[in-house]
Amino acid sequence: MAQQRLQLVAYMLLDHVDGQTEGKRRFFRRSRPEIVSFLQGELVIREPPQKQPFLSNWIAVQAYSSRGRYAVVPKGVLAPLTNTQLHLLCALPYDSDRYAAYQNKHLNEAEQYITHSKVIVTLPNFPEHTPGIIWYAGPVETLGNGTMFGVELLADPPRGNCDGTFH
Repeated sequence: MAQQRLQLVAYMLLDHVDGQTEGKRRFFRRSRPEIVSFLQGELVIREPPQKQPFLSNWIAVQAYSSRGRYAVVPKGVLAPLTNTQLHLLCALPYDSDRYAAYQNKHLNEAEQYITHSKVIVTLPNFPEHTPGIIWYAGPVETLGNGTMFGVELLADPPRGNCDGTFH
């Protein structure tokens, strides 16, 4: 009989919550779990059905980035994410940035971007917006999980210092 694969269900935390670590096994004993905090904007995945609580408005989750941190949280502090949204948010380095992108609806816009899409880019050293074209959308192995975008800037005079390769 074929083994069923569980579908990954991902969420973003909309508020801070406390959880715990799984006790670590050492010398045939398991250490005590530690209390840990989950931050607003942190990405979490749903635990398997056998680990879910009996209360229908609570969900058992674990941290997406560092497995082994668990929490049982009310459904009201979780925002469900699609696979595309999860990968886009993984490209942002900080939980606060992820939360801001979710709250400002930038996530919905980013889902529409594919290669050859025309975009407007805000650069830190230039006050005006710069037009560009997306030439790559996908993972970059050395940068971890997440969808990265390779954008050619269409400014006159040219801006930026990259020839499109990643080192």
